[in-house]
Amino acid sequence: MFFLTAIPSWNPNPEMLIDYEELEAEEQSRAEEAEQLQQQQQQQQQQQQQQQQQQQEQQQQQQQEADRQRTGVAVINT
Repeated sequence: MFFLTAIPSWNPNPEMLIDYEELEAEEQSRAEEAEQLQQQQQQQQQQQQQQQQQQQEQQQQQQQEADRQRTGVAVINT
């Protein structure tokens, strides 16, 4: 392991030693977790948008069908 210390090398205190490799690994892990969370949130947003779009299309189709039945005329989707 690679250790750096801020105290004099002739009197190393193990509690003062900093494991920078471990800190870097933890930081990398947190960054990866944050990226995964962001990707999950984007996927959820996309799914919600798709569901909303499908619901809107279904509502339009239902409205067009109701209009057609009421008027007896086919409604052309424009």
